Amino acid sequence: GRVDKVVKVRGFRVDTDGLESLLMKEAVVKDVCVRKFKESLYAVTCTTDIERVKTFAKENYEHSNLIVWVPVDALPMTKSGKKDIRAIEQILSDLENTDEVMEYNTEEERRVAAAYKEVLGRQVSRDTPFLEAG
Repeated sequence: GRVDKVVKVRGFRVDTDGLESLLMKEAVVKDVCVRKFKESLYAVTCTTDIERVKTFAKENYEHSNLIVWVPVDALPMTKSGKKDIRAIEQILSDLENTDEVMEYNTEEERRVAAAYKEVLGRQVSRDTPFLEAG
């Protein structure tokens, strides 16, 4: 396998370590973990201002529209002080498995939501901007 943690998300190669390093340059980011989970790219981000981080990413990372943002108060850590990848993936699994009932106004909204779910492998809220859906 690759040691440099390059993953492919919807046809684009993403260096997860490089993206983490870039995001850490934004002052409001305390810690971040970038993971490909199923078919999406997630940035589990410990920050006080997720909107500022999104703006920073848009300005500094060409494929920022691929990122699904998950703000957290703190990243789970192992006893040795490293990021607990299993716990982070459990957070992502829990997000994808929520059976949140989405309400749609029209049949067209239902069809669009079904298409999003088929492509992304997860539900997307009707309030999620298209370019932020991941």
